[in-house]
Amino acid sequence: MEGLPDGFPCEPKPNAPGGFGLAAAILDLPERSRRLAILDVVQYQLMRMAAREGWATAPLRAAYDACVADGLELHLVSKPKASPDRRLTAHVAYTIDGNGDGRTTLHVQDRGGESVHRSEAWDSPNESHTFTRIGQSLRWLDRRTVNVYTWPGVPPPKKHFPVEHTVELPADPPAG
Repeated sequence: MEGLPDGFPCEPKPNAPGGFGLAAAILDLPERSRRLAILDVVQYQLMRMAAREGWATAPLRAAYDACVADGLELHLVSKPKASPDRRLTAHVAYTIDGNGDGRTTLHVQDRGGESVHRSEAWDSPNESHTFTRIGQSLRWLDRRTVNVYTWPGVPPPKKHFPVEHTVELPADPPAG
């Protein structure tokens, strides 16, 4: 395609901004290569826009380099919330996986910072701005039960999709 670097992972898409979009073959790449290819496409578009608008490109290059240095992964962590008896804290962590899907995990720690529970990864929207609402939805129902909405205020992708998760932690071990 005219104006794109050789081997660029795009194909013509007349209705897409710039007239091109990600090539379907990008899905066949190994995860790290796929993430890098997507970042390259975003960077290419940003640099074109910066040139057209007369913006400085150094911040865009620095952001690109930081993404690569961070392993092309996004990790967000909510503020911890204390259990009613103040013995435990819970927070949620969020990432976007190599397929572009959002994933949220619940983490519970004791006062000493030792992990008490880590949930499986739950499906979440793949828009990082919804993460703030996921973190805000985290609440303790009692001293051993934590609840979180992983699709807060966002329509889930299909009917009967789990949008809320409640985790009941094991009972306290007997005092020894």
